[in-house]
Amino acid sequence: MASLSKRVLWHINRSPLRHGVKTIKRLAGQGDISHRRRLAELFPADDHVEKIVADFERDGFVLLDDYVSTELRTRLLEATEQLIAADDASERIFVSGKGSLWAHLVERAMEDGQLPSSHFYARFALQSEIVRLLTRLFGMVPRLDYVTVTHSLPMAGEPAYSQLWHRDHDDVRVIKLFVYLTDVNTVEDGPFSFLPAQISDRLGFSLKSHRRDDQLPTSINVASAKREIVGPRFTCFMVETSRCLHMGSRVAEGHQRLMYTATYFAPPRVFPEPRRAFFRADPAADVIERALLIP
Repeated sequence: MASLSKRVLWHINRSPLRHGVKTIKRLAGQGDISHRRRLAELFPADDHVEKIVADFERDGFVLLDDYVSTELRTRLLEATEQLIAADDASERIFVSGKGSLWAHLVERAMEDGQLPSSHFYARFALQSEIVRLLTRLFGMVPRLDYVTVTHSLPMAGEPAYSQLWHRDHDDVRVIKLFVYLTDVNTVEDGPFSFLPAQISDRLGFSLKSHRRDDQLPTSINVASAKREIVGPRFTCFMVETSRCLHMGSRVAEGHQRLMYTATYFAPPRVFPEPRRAFFRADPAADVIERALLIP
């Protein structure tokens, strides 16, 4: 019965009914919205941020190479390399994943099933300039749901899972921050690909959550409409993945892709809160960080 209830809730929350679920939870006082809006006032916007916000609201994505410091992106790769080298696990991570779509590396940084907020994977997602941008997009200090680092490898057979066109239904509005930690210069490297917001908006809701290219409406010329984010390692971008149809990880033989992802949403969560929070907030965390990390 519990499994059936979860399945029904999943279908509701990936349909237009999710907006009603969100509204009911907010009317019930969940999410501490007033507090989060007051905290957002601590992040006054400037002309640069307003330009990024306008571009993002129009297109559903924005490149952030000129906004996020190169030094911080470099430290992101260093943190990953340290994890791989920590117990000489590189062979196990980078070879044993051949049978699956990807290998997740962030689990190696966890302690008792939680990621300490002091770890750089969390610190990168909590940096003030990113939070400033997100408060403008959400109208409040949002929640940092989770972070992950995925190592995508070639997969035999037809595209599956995230290699198919889909939207993310973690919540009503989901915004993800991405950083390539390897060069993604060609289609063979499995670039993140998406249909910009103006095109995705025309497609609306579908009963089928993941679709092949040939399952999208014929009114859309996917080949010409899609955007592929290609670029050297440290390329940084943000996408509203609940709005834009997207796919990726179609990595060709002899290629690989390493990518950092941070996921944000505005409370209250449409799904029940997990029993165990993804992050363990440091006791010294300030009020902004606690709002981002703690349900």
